[in-house]
Amino acid sequence: MTEKEIAKKMYSKIDMKIFEKKLTYQEVAKNIGTSKQNFSDQMLNLKGGKFINLRTLLKIQNFLGIKLISFYI
Repeated sequence: MTEKEIAKKMYSKIDMKIFEKKLTYQEVAKNIGTSKQNFSDQMLNLKGGKFINLRTLLKIQNFLGIKLISFYI
């Protein structure tokens, strides 16, 4: 799987969970400590196949309760 495909899958997983939880981008943005515009831009990047900041992905993962990234340390 290419990086572009992985980013798009992350987008789909995040978008689906936001829909399932009946959240808005505004609510997610507030809970991860960013603006609605910044969160929207980050989602567009993922949708377009571009990776976003790891810290942002971890915040999204924790807030939505989904598994996007795993570390085996």
